[in-house]
Amino acid sequence: MAERYNALMDGLRIVPPVEPNALLQPPMLADAWTHNAQAATDWMERERQISRDRGLWTGGGLLEGGRPTQAGVVDAVRQYGNAVLMGTTAPKGMPVYRGQYRGTEPSGNFFSEDREFAKQFTRRGLDEEVIVRHIDPAAVYHPQKPVYAGDEAAVDAAIAEAKVKGLRAVRLSEAKGSAPGETEPASIFVFDKSALTASPGS
Repeated sequence: MAERYNALMDGLRIVPPVEPNALLQPPMLADAWTHNAQAATDWMERERQISRDRGLWTGGGLLEGGRPTQAGVVDAVRQYGNAVLMGTTAPKGMPVYRGQYRGTEPSGNFFSEDREFAKQFTRRGLDEEVIVRHIDPAAVYHPQKPVYAGDEAAVDAAIAEAKVKGLRAVRLSEAKGSAPGETEPASIFVFDKSALTASPGS
């Protein structure tokens, strides 16, 4: 029976280095450049063919007299316009939710971090009864100790602290009266409504 040898367990024995395999030499820089250049050329040709198929490009490459069609120019302008629009109108910050039903104040100050929790304050529990706004998390004051949303005096004190710090909303707890082990999503009381932004079309 041949003796098994573990080089990791014998620090006194020197194991000769493995001879490099000439067939497994790493690629040269020039080879890598050629491969990547060809891959980029192939990608450009595939994209150009897609554009030709869609009627957005005519001819070969730019050096071969190729150019976008009128439809291609319109498509490019439309894509650029959409990118600019989304970059300037997309809501910023975290989403907050407020359930609406007859009898609630549409412009109320209480919002929830949880859409499903906000549905409890709607008439039918439907998504369309929940309004969505966005607020910069940096504008929300987090009291050191949780402040129960139903404690008017504590809420007023937290709002005063937030105003001193130059903030525009307060994170409040909805947990009072919950059964052991149950938790409720936090509320965001927005006392400065200019901190809220709406999604386009909402």
